[in-house]
Amino acid sequence: MSIGLSQAMNTPGSIYQQCPQFDYKNMHSQDHEVYANVLPVFTNEIVQFHNYYRYFPDLSTIHPFQRPFLLFSPPLYIFRNGRPINSAPFQALLSVSPLIRALYAKYPSIVGIRLPKGVDQAAIHNVLVWLINACHYTWPHEIQPTGSFSWNLAVARAARWLGFSPLYYQQLFHHVYGRIFMFQGNDHCFDHMIEIETRAIGNWDPFYRKLCQRLAAMRYQGLLSDQMAAFVYGKKHAKLRAGMNGYDLQHENRRRLIRGS
Repeated sequence: MSIGLSQAMNTPGSIYQQCPQFDYKNMHSQDHEVYANVLPVFTNEIVQFHNYYRYFPDLSTIHPFQRPFLLFSPPLYIFRNGRPINSAPFQALLSVSPLIRALYAKYPSIVGIRLPKGVDQAAIHNVLVWLINACHYTWPHEIQPTGSFSWNLAVARAARWLGFSPLYYQQLFHHVYGRIFMFQGNDHCFDHMIEIETRAIGNWDPFYRKLCQRLAAMRYQGLLSDQMAAFVYGKKHAKLRAGMNGYDLQHENRRRLIRGS
């Protein structure tokens, strides 16, 4: 079921009326590039996007604070509690989910996996990590005594969505998450990236320095293509692209020193 933006704004019980603190009516003026041509798409159990279907748990099982899900495209956003979460990788999830199912049903481990030509391994990695973070934000009321979110529960739900056993997906997740997004001891940097992207708070420079350094290292190692880096972290951030190029130059100079050339 698709609903136009103006109709959704006037729908009783919609998130537009539940969360008046977010100025939906002036979305275009806030960021025309991001919010242009926004179209809300939502159902109770199935979200339809570009002829792909993604099944979510019955919304009745989700804490009332987290209802309802709202997906917007293009670009695709998720709104929870009136706060937009940049979820561009979800587009990749919808387009490669059959591939993910086929690949990880066939291979016991993604360590050293050789994907078919033309398939960006980093894209699939980023999609898997995004899915975990989607669970992370969907059930924030499940908090461990340490104050951190219950990653085991989030991983189990993500596994269920993709049709894997929780234990298998947990092992897969730890490999992917640790390999890509843990830098400088920060195992929540993807969450922080989403927070900074959507709220535009704090000092951007320290975050970008760390992110550029990590992304450049990933790209140098063949783990991240230029296209995927731009896709996941925002095409409009010239500072990020410049920072990555700067760190790429450092990698190249270091390689020349090692080779003695």
